[in-house]
Amino acid sequence: MHSTKMYFSTEWLLIGISLISLYTIGAYANIDCEELPVEDCAFAVSSSGARCVLEKYRTKSGSPLYECQTSTIMAEKAEEWIESDECMRSCGVDRMSVGLSTDGFLEHNFAGQFCSEGCQKNCPNIIDLFTKLAAGEGLYLPHVCNDVRPRGSIKEHQPSNHFSRFLVEDVAPPVEGPIL
Repeated sequence: MHSTKMYFSTEWLLIGISLISLYTIGAYANIDCEELPVEDCAFAVSSSGARCVLEKYRTKSGSPLYECQTSTIMAEKAEEWIESDECMRSCGVDRMSVGLSTDGFLEHNFAGQFCSEGCQKNCPNIIDLFTKLAAGEGLYLPHVCNDVRPRGSIKEHQPSNHFSRFLVEDVAPPVEGPIL
């Protein structure tokens, strides 16, 4: 009789795990950025293909308040996507990243992680996002990645604004002359 009791316990445990799994999958089956927990927001893609963006506000008391919102930036291929922890680590991004920006490229280690083989080959959602953001700023990321050493730092002896070399269009220098 003891083995029958154990059988039912195991059976109920499996049923419970299955129901929890179905609930979790169903909870994200129709992703609406405004409904996502803030921990899942950054780098997520809604059901419509719009990217989610984590925004930070201050309450009257001064404490931070985070909200997930829908951005105007559309994902290339992904829909209903919550970025994996593995890609977050491989690409050097943080799940609590606020806003959408290429400012991370100014940090010493970010370019190396973003340009790593693990990120470039396995994390198309993150690559697509940063490529679009950079293009909006006139920056061509494949050139940036080509200039990153295997160990992850930008080649030495670059001018302080080393990303200016990767701009899609050169801007003419200001013309000096009399002020009219």
